[in-house]
Amino acid sequence: MGCPRGATIASAALLYLAYYLRCCVKDLAVRSPAVGALAANRMPAYLYRSNNDTKLLAHLARAATAGADEPAFLAPACAAGPPSFNALVKARMARDRRPVLAALTDKRLVKRWAALRGVRTPEVLFASKTCAVPEIGADAYAFKATHTTGCLVLVEGGRVVGHKPCGERRLAPGSRVTPELLATLCARWTRTMYDVTQWAYSKLTPGVVAERLVYRGDGATPADDVKCFAFRGRTALVQHVAHRFDAASGRPRSARKRDTFHDPRSGRRLPLAVDGQPAGAGLAPARVRQAREVCDGLARGLDFARIDLFDAGASFFLGEVTVYPKRGEHAFEPSAVDGELGRAWCRQGNATR
Repeated sequence: MGCPRGATIASAALLYLAYYLRCCVKDLAVRSPAVGALAANRMPAYLYRSNNDTKLLAHLARAATAGADEPAFLAPACAAGPPSFNALVKARMARDRRPVLAALTDKRLVKRWAALRGVRTPEVLFASKTCAVPEIGADAYAFKATHTTGCLVLVEGGRVVGHKPCGERRLAPGSRVTPELLATLCARWTRTMYDVTQWAYSKLTPGVVAERLVYRGDGATPADDVKCFAFRGRTALVQHVAHRFDAASGRPRSARKRDTFHDPRSGRRLPLAVDGQPAGAGLAPARVRQAREVCDGLARGLDFARIDLFDAGASFFLGEVTVYPKRGEHAFEPSAVDGELGRAWCRQGNATR
């Protein structure tokens, strides 16, 4: 990564140090306030001073109507050898600089993409770039940073039920949530360095959003996650994620977490796994096909995107659009899945825009 404009070699080194402290000593940051403070290195204003939400939304609107331009990196990367999905994700991180990727990555701006595609998103209770946090009350919501990965607190009845920290100490489940606590988290998160390996984040202005949690039809069961690996408006693989957060610890990866893969056409379960996660019961075939239709629409005009939905039972909500799944480090089982997804990405024009 080259030095940002106006930055010295020393300041660039500080960016890498901040990334190392945040990503490579994450557990230590939770235990040590000193390391946690270093990991929350204040983001220099020059890194985002020129960022502009209005311009990003214009790129997003253009892509929604005309389709995003094909990335310049893709053809040579596909011609260099047998396609690898993980390798292509890393190549996108290193070389793809299309503004539409940044617009899709912003957890607030992506709602416009969903609206243009006619898909619902969770209700926004408030959003702020200045950390002016109102009293929310007993609503169930997700409070998260819009400009970086992680930085998430789940709240029900005014109490913490889940927390994905950004260097700060983990909030205990049942802890009371106040506007003062959220403002403190906001101040920390909006000065925290984005993940410097993921270019799209660098084009975003720091901010936070609180979204009403999505539940199943019974109003009591949190919606499961459904993730579609989609290429040019055609879903190649559907992943159902259940029991993501641990009820006792509030951690984002529970012992009950299950990742189940489905064929998007037939809806049947597939004997696949990712990152060592066990499979569960999954979804009914008809529900898989319904998810695929929603994802196909949301991915239309994009060479690749992982479309992350919430399954509300009667409908699907768009949660996020992920452009760098796990930074290209997914461990698929069998490993041949990496090549199959890579070939789907390299296959030009496999669906209409």
